[in-house]
Amino acid sequence: MHNLALTDPLTGLENRRSFSILAEQRIKLAKRLESPLILLYIDVDNFKAINDTHGHNVGDNILSHLARILKTNIRESDIVARMGGDEFVVLILPKNKDDIQKIKQKIGQTVRDYRHTELPLFTATVGATLVNKVSNIEQLLDQADKDMLTQKKYSRN
Repeated sequence: MHNLALTDPLTGLENRRSFSILAEQRIKLAKRLESPLILLYIDVDNFKAINDTHGHNVGDNILSHLARILKTNIRESDIVARMGGDEFVVLILPKNKDDIQKIKQKIGQTVRDYRHTELPLFTATVGATLVNKVSNIEQLLDQADKDMLTQKKYSRN
């Protein structure tokens, strides 16, 4: 029962509650070690249209595949979670804080390059923020979400 309360049933990833607990611990550790920490916020593009056109089973399969893509493209020490709906987060300990753009681009490109014969093509927008000395998890989520929305806006223009 305990595991169900901390795991997203569709994807098997950490859920929002579990992520908040793990992220707060990781933020404290990163601050103590003066180590960079990056939070990625990932949103499936046009997910409502995918559900409306192809059905919720296809939408669920896309979310499951995206979870696998994220999980297989991060290190075991990084944390990936489904926040709800079509939104995911990844907390990464980069080798250096200047890698933020490179990491965003790599995740976005990996999703764009993914092909599955039974699923429609899908993309995702990736936002990111760097942990700083005053960050708490809610501030970080808000900052990364805003960056993701900005990226989404610019990609439509």
